[in-house]
Amino acid sequence: MFRAQDHVPVKLYATDCEGPVSKNDNAYELCERFLPEGAAFFERVSRYDDYLADVVRKPGYKPGDTLRLILPFLRAYGVSDGDAEEFSEATLLLMPGAKEALGFLKARMPVYMISTSYRPYVRALCRALDLPEDRTYSTEVAFDRYEVRGEERRLLGELLEEIVGMPLIQLPPEAKAPNDLDPESREVALRMDEIFWKVLPGTSCWRMAEDVRPVGGEEKARALEEALTREGVRPEHALYVGDSITDMEAFRWLRSRGGL
Repeated sequence: MFRAQDHVPVKLYATDCEGPVSKNDNAYELCERFLPEGAAFFERVSRYDDYLADVVRKPGYKPGDTLRLILPFLRAYGVSDGDAEEFSEATLLLMPGAKEALGFLKARMPVYMISTSYRPYVRALCRALDLPEDRTYSTEVAFDRYEVRGEERRLLGELLEEIVGMPLIQLPPEAKAPNDLDPESREVALRMDEIFWKVLPGTSCWRMAEDVRPVGGEEKARALEEALTREGVRPEHALYVGDSITDMEAFRWLRSRGGL
């Protein structure tokens, strides 16, 4: 029997996937594969995500919402559900020993995966790890449900090109407000604000971003609570593993209840 702090037996193991279990950054890799200069695009949107979550603390916005912002662009360039799943499976990189370690744990207790990653990636990961999909939580996305046509596709192409050409927002460690950024970074952030909260919400394709709810922050804490309730395990008998800012709420929730 595994034991956590103060010799409390661990009866449920929950983990994030990207980092603890796999080497992938699936959203980045999807952008890199399917979008022109997709790596640069993702890097800039991800840095803007950090700005919104850590500096502005935009109401209703949370770490991991990058996965919402990039969706209309991926769909505009033809990414389908099948593409996302096939690509995820083909590029899957497990951490050394991850399958064996999780197999060892599964033989002794319920194992859950709680991830911000898109569902097609987590589905591919489940197959590789022999992990039941009903013991996973992830960001549900359905590319095939949405169409991006004509003018909107052209608009997204133009915006992508513009974003790629922007300097990367610089975030000083002490930044607490937009005015703490250098002038160039403030200008980029203002233009990003305009793109993502004024221009794109006026398009039909933005519904894709509105419909998706990334599993990050409080959603991870709620998923962990749901898993414990489902298994009849008290929080003090659980262990959660993660390496991202999106895991912080799950850590706090579990630690405050005696878990590890």
